[in-house]
Amino acid sequence: MPHVSKHALEKKFEDKIFKVLLEYLTFKEERRIRMRLCSELLTPTERTMLAKRFVIIAMLGEGVSFEKIQETLKVSPSTVGRIWSAMQHGAFPASVALAKKRTRGGIFPVLEKILDFPLPRSGRRWEFLDKL
Repeated sequence: MPHVSKHALEKKFEDKIFKVLLEYLTFKEERRIRMRLCSELLTPTERTMLAKRFVIIAMLGEGVSFEKIQETLKVSPSTVGRIWSAMQHGAFPASVALAKKRTRGGIFPVLEKILDFPLPRSGRRWEFLDKL
C-alpha cells in the first residue's frame, strides 16, 4: 500500500497542487510524454491499483460477474463488492462516464483484447446508474 505522510497539507493548498498535477497530466502533449510522467510519478503498485479500479468499474457496468472479475483481475471478492456498493451509491461518476463512453471504440474493445474474452452486449448494463 502506498505510504501517506502523517503531516497533512492545508486543504486549499492540497487542492491547488492537485489542480496543477491534473493540468500537466491532461495537457495536450504527446501521449508518450503523459505516459512517461505517470510512470515517473506513480509506483508500479499505484499504477496497477488505479488501472484495476478503473477496469473493475468498467466490467461491472458491462454486466461481467463478480467471479469473472475476481478471476480475471486477481482481486478479492471484497474489492469487487466494495466498488460495486460504492457505484450503487453514486461513487466514481467520472470513471463511470468515461467507461460508458463508446466514441472511437471506447475502452471495451481494448478490455476485450487485454482480458481475452467478450464482454456481454445485451440488456441495460448501466440502468442502476440512470436511477441515481
